[in-house]
Amino acid sequence: MPTIELTQGQRARVDWCDYRELRKFKWCAEWNCKTKSFYAARNCRLSSGRKTTEKMHRRILGLNHSDKRQVDHWNHDTLDNRRRNVRIVTQRENMENRRDQSVHGVGVEKTPIGHFQTRIKVDGRRVYLGTFETPQDAQSARERFLLNGAAVEIRRSKYGTGIEKRGGRFRVRATVDGRRRTVGTFDTEEEAQSARQAFPRKAVQE
Repeated sequence: MPTIELTQGQRARVDWCDYRELRKFKWCAEWNCKTKSFYAARNCRLSSGRKTTEKMHRRILGLNHSDKRQVDHWNHDTLDNRRRNVRIVTQRENMENRRDQSVHGVGVEKTPIGHFQTRIKVDGRRVYLGTFETPQDAQSARERFLLNGAAVEIRRSKYGTGIEKRGGRFRVRATVDGRRRTVGTFDTEEEAQSARQAFPRKAVQE
């Protein structure tokens, strides 16, 4: 995996497709007091001649200085600037992901009996991903879901999220990695709802 050397002994991970372009510039490690993490950044000039700072992750995603949109790092490693780990988000989406941070890790909670469970938001709802022996295992499960489970998008209907009524039966469908797939067809609306709620957890195991 290619890395770009920064100041303060830090390195930023990038994809090979971006490495040649990024290595042309001198990047530094910029500390952010709010997120308590480093970001890869460089000093540059705008076309107007005014000095400014450019973040590496914004350059990778093609966001210029005037673009008000933000960038979110999926796994909360702000020096991991691989394209699969960075996404363009609104300020609200960015803040929701930050609020998911706890002392045990992103989206990880400690249970009363000492285990660690992890949850994630899917289609605006909190979805349980599993309970694990260590916070590291819980965090790994969450990251596998984000990077491999591909942020499941499920449509809403009057019968429930992702549920359609066809010929007297109820079909559950979801979009994974940009492709629509059928989760299953059921006799009752309640069975369809249960299958829809279990789908994200099933997707992690597949």
